[in-house]
Amino acid sequence: MTSEEGDAAGTMSYVLPMFPLEQPILPAMIVPLHIFEPRYRQLARDLQEMPEPSFGIVGIERGREVGGDDQRFDVGVVMRVLAAEEFPDGRWALTAVASRRVTVVEWLPDDPYPRAAVQDRHDHIDGDPAAAGEGVSLMAEFERLAGSVRRHHPQVDLLADLGPPDDGDWRTWELVSRSGLGPLDQIALLRCDDPAERTRLATGLIADRRALLDALAEGDR
Repeated sequence: MTSEEGDAAGTMSYVLPMFPLEQPILPAMIVPLHIFEPRYRQLARDLQEMPEPSFGIVGIERGREVGGDDQRFDVGVVMRVLAAEEFPDGRWALTAVASRRVTVVEWLPDDPYPRAAVQDRHDHIDGDPAAAGEGVSLMAEFERLAGSVRRHHPQVDLLADLGPPDDGDWRTWELVSRSGLGPLDQIALLRCDDPAERTRLATGLIADRRALLDALAEGDR
């Protein structure tokens, strides 16, 4: 799809440098990156020239993140760079926060690093009154998961430093990112454009995660 086609659909496509990872990243996550491949060293240098340095991250469906030749998911997030440091040997350390969701429209040549034409994903329902009630259920299920984790792993506190929710949807992503869900579950949430449905889905996935954790712990006894 071209940018013009995106305009016709009401969403402009634009080009982002991309950093595929073996694990999908969700909005609200802060991600530290250790960059050592030459192509991504060039990406880190190019980011320093941007007034607002940002890039995209998508999960890798098949293959590995080192060396290329991977198959990538078509949904991901835009990462806003918070800090960058170059080491004497040319490696970089980047810290970035995941913001909005994007869909990959077209992969461009990896020259010198992966790039893609992307479109921002927008929620179909804005201010859905059902979302608030779903958020209460999600928080209750997350607290049950946190209690289960604490019983089996007393050193882990999923509720640590969890502040008051300033935004319901952002809180959904924050809780999901702490829950240890698998890549396919995370991709399903990234593809969901209805906030209330996304929160319901997250609640069910976290409940399944808790049940699995309890079953595994019971089997170890």
